[in-house]
Amino acid sequence: MRLKKDLGKKFLANGLKFLTAMQLCVVLTVVFSSCFEELKHQEEQCENRMIRGIPSTSILSKSDLDEIIRLFRANNLDYSKFYFDRFIISDLNENRNVRCHEYVNNLKVLNRGLIFNFSRNADFLFSTGAIIGKIDLDTIPSLAKDDIVEVFKGSLSEDMCIEYYWGIKEKERIIAGCFELEFGYYALDEGNNFFTKAWKILPDGKNSLFAYISDCTSEVLYYQHGFSHCFCRPHWLSDKTINNNFK
Repeated sequence: MRLKKDLGKKFLANGLKFLTAMQLCVVLTVVFSSCFEELKHQEEQCENRMIRGIPSTSILSKSDLDEIIRLFRANNLDYSKFYFDRFIISDLNENRNVRCHEYVNNLKVLNRGLIFNFSRNADFLFSTGAIIGKIDLDTIPSLAKDDIVEVFKGSLSEDMCIEYYWGIKEKERIIAGCFELEFGYYALDEGNNFFTKAWKILPDGKNSLFAYISDCTSEVLYYQHGFSHCFCRPHWLSDKTINNNFK
């Protein structure tokens, strides 16, 4: 009789273990299935976005843009070919500093910016950077967005600084994520004598991490990860990549 009870207890215990294992399998299956579906949904939702600014507009507030236009008009300055991205009133003397990018042939000059300085009384004081005015290139891209993304992903994969500062998981997330792209012109020299068509690309939410990629050759013209004290740059970076102001 006691033997039967012991066998019954053992059978019951084994049965509970079996059920527990089965339940765990079911839970894990549901969890992994849910995660897989979520990742799949994110991939389906992820679309690499094209950015295209419009001259005489701004990412700034309407009140800032209205003030910028007032300053330009008061000094008979043409603002129709500029895209404004920064407006600062100095704490020291209340001068107005306006940063913008020029559009030529209705395309943005990606790596050249200008700053216009106005007094507190709206008088034009000076500007930094040169107005380009004319570029003898067409406005038609040769490469597709996906081509640019693949080149950029290759650069990200080689960049050990991202791994060092943000970790391997974040690096993998960036590479698997979405990107913003902008097509325009790229100045190849300090004197603004030579230009090429190029793309600016950056991951969503990572403004300090970007590259300029040639539309003609798919070569990386410039790459920046934003880590000022990290020198483990990808091997293909050369001295020419420093030639960028007001990126």
